[in-house]
Amino acid sequence: MFSNNSNPEVGGQSFDNERKAATTPNTENTLTNKVMEEKKLSQNGDGMSSPAQNSNDSATPQEKAAGAVTLLERGKIYTSTELSNMGVKLAKLGDNRDVDSRAVAKKVKSIKEANGIISPCLIVLARTCLEQNHTVALWSGEEVTLDTEGVDSIFVIIDGQHREDAKRKIDENKQEATKYENYYALPMTEDFKITDVLREVNTCTYPWKDRQYLQNLVSLKDGNGTDLDFLKEILNHPMATTKAMVHWLSLDANKTIYSSAIVKAMIDDNKLKEIVDVDRDTFEAGKELFNTVLKKFDNEEKLVGTTTFSDFAISKIKSSGKVAVVEAAKEMTRFFASLKPDFVNKVKKAKGSKDSGTTKTDAIKEYLETKYNWWKSVKDKVASETEAEEEHQV
Repeated sequence: MFSNNSNPEVGGQSFDNERKAATTPNTENTLTNKVMEEKKLSQNGDGMSSPAQNSNDSATPQEKAAGAVTLLERGKIYTSTELSNMGVKLAKLGDNRDVDSRAVAKKVKSIKEANGIISPCLIVLARTCLEQNHTVALWSGEEVTLDTEGVDSIFVIIDGQHREDAKRKIDENKQEATKYENYYALPMTEDFKITDVLREVNTCTYPWKDRQYLQNLVSLKDGNGTDLDFLKEILNHPMATTKAMVHWLSLDANKTIYSSAIVKAMIDDNKLKEIVDVDRDTFEAGKELFNTVLKKFDNEEKLVGTTTFSDFAISKIKSSGKVAVVEAAKEMTRFFASLKPDFVNKVKKAKGSKDSGTTKTDAIKEYLETKYNWWKSVKDKVASETEAEEEHQV
């Protein structure tokens, strides 16, 4: 929320309120809670099926035959605690890559540095793996078969095994209340072969970026009473970097929104409030400043949506000597609005120099710095002459 001076989801809330329980040829696809409850009902005393049982016709033949009913749904992210409370057990795929102790050690270090896990593990129903002739084992080493009791509450981690091993290693020396949460999600595709998924996640993995985490956070938390205008405005500019937009809209070059904080905000409203805690007037001033720069540079969002521009503007705001950040931001808005097309084109065509060892960023900063100093000197001179004239008239 603003202070007074703004894809998948977590915790079982729907990413799409109109999502229905899908019927697919894959046993790992889930049924709605309603169907689950209905399946628990027994037959009527006369031996005829109850209405609840009749309503289960939407289940696939495989689900009917195997009784594969789970609590998990696509498009949702679940925590370790939630899975544990549901009675879900996690398992390993026997033919996945062997655990690399060095990789686990690196994961332990990164988890501690990030103060938590920031990417969800990919899990599938153990039955799906077994029916595709893969071997499955619980973390304890016990083999899982189709005859294993509770097999339909066992899920296999097919991407994120090192993360899970690292989390468990860390948790060995932590109290229950301070243990890290891990996060889990089903594949978004419904019809797949385990071998194809393994090949993709082990060779072509592209980690989520901050923007994707923010999109999921906004989708999950929109309408819960917290003002998300700050985050929504960041997402309104997809070609700009998230870091630069955070700086533009907060007018703070030190403010950063880490992926780990976004994940925590999905399940902790206090963390969400920390992320969006930006003064409303400051937000509006930063938004106006950014939009002015964007318009002046022909809406080239990829150019002005960088920290080269945002941090230059913020540095001048901070060094202006003005107590009110909003007032200083308005002055920077006037500066950028005054830029002529010739200068704008010069900045857009800026290049670095191998001879001098300068980069394009260096060239842009130099152009902006020189122009700002000239603009400010003219402005101060006019202000001084006006003041002197007023004194003379008095």
